[in-house]
Amino acid sequence: FGMQIMSREAKAGINQPCQTYLSSELCNIDDGCMWSESLLQCTLSPCRTYGCNSTACVTNDCIWNGNACVKKPTNVCPEQQTAVACNAVGCSWKMVDLNVFRCVEQPCLSHHTEDSCIVDPNICVWDSKTLNCTKTLCTYSTKIECGFNAANEGCMWSDDHCKQEKCVPIMAEDKCTDYACKWTGSKCEFKQCAQHDEEKSCSRDDLCHWDVSDSPARCLVKVCLRYEDDASCNTDPELRCSWNSKNNKCEDKDCSKLATPCLCNKDVACFWDPTLNSSNG
Repeated sequence: FGMQIMSREAKAGINQPCQTYLSSELCNIDDGCMWSESLLQCTLSPCRTYGCNSTACVTNDCIWNGNACVKKPTNVCPEQQTAVACNAVGCSWKMVDLNVFRCVEQPCLSHHTEDSCIVDPNICVWDSKTLNCTKTLCTYSTKIECGFNAANEGCMWSDDHCKQEKCVPIMAEDKCTDYACKWTGSKCEFKQCAQHDEEKSCSRDDLCHWDVSDSPARCLVKVCLRYEDDASCNTDPELRCSWNSKNNKCEDKDCSKLATPCLCNKDVACFWDPTLNSSNG
């Protein structure tokens, strides 16, 4: 005689062995289990692995119910009406229209296999060490969205696109070593001009210039602005600078002020252009 194997009923508040659930419907009722489409069986939910770590729980597509980390109900995000409540249950407070925000599911975190992660249109990345699927940060298409997510993801709007800052996420002085970063006593931040990684935006900034003397080319503070006193300014090796005593700063030498060939040729940084009958540098 054959014996029929009956599935065990899922009961509220009781986490039963996941493998005893023989259907996806029963499996998904249990907070501690999830149905695997690839294995066609009920498996332990990754949320259970976070134990009592409520912080890790809500940042990995799970929800803290006050006693344990369990998988997030499918309707929990739309029910939240504020950014604080939304973030508290591991959802994302997202701008869906101009100044209109909604609480939505965190993209990428619901994927538990590499295959499903990398085909997600949200630009997800699979971490082979933690076996987690995470969203590529700062992929927003508008300046408003980019600015709104600056605090959470370390985003900045530069060169007409949103990108993640190199320096801000760094919390230790010995890690603040990128050429674009500097340590300012308590935090790592961009050096002046280093936020520009394209020549166009660099040239638009009055304080910066596009330096091609090194490879790769980069945006640096204008040479003369690096000198902080008249002595160093006036002894620039290439004599490109002059000290402006009125503004108390070092500036690019203005050869156009040398009105005669004699005065112009006396300054090695300038030359007289006979075709324009003027001084250039």
